[in-house]
Amino acid sequence: MGAKFYSPRQAAERWGCSHEAVRQWILEGHIEGARRVGSRWKIPESTVLRVEQSGLHLPWRKTEGENHE
Repeated sequence: MGAKFYSPRQAAERWGCSHEAVRQWILEGHIEGARRVGSRWKIPESTVLRVEQSGLHLPWRKTEGENHE
């Protein structure tokens, strides 16, 4: 059984942000292990889980009471 990978859209759904933000974070080198497969980005499941479990600050997530209007 092979490793599971997430698309930027799938990761964005889990992280509560836009897929464009995830792609930008990839391009800036913030998502460890992300790689291109053909024309698409793939993010290892281990990275997705690490981001969720570590409480890593995701710059696009609003904190409670924060307003970016």
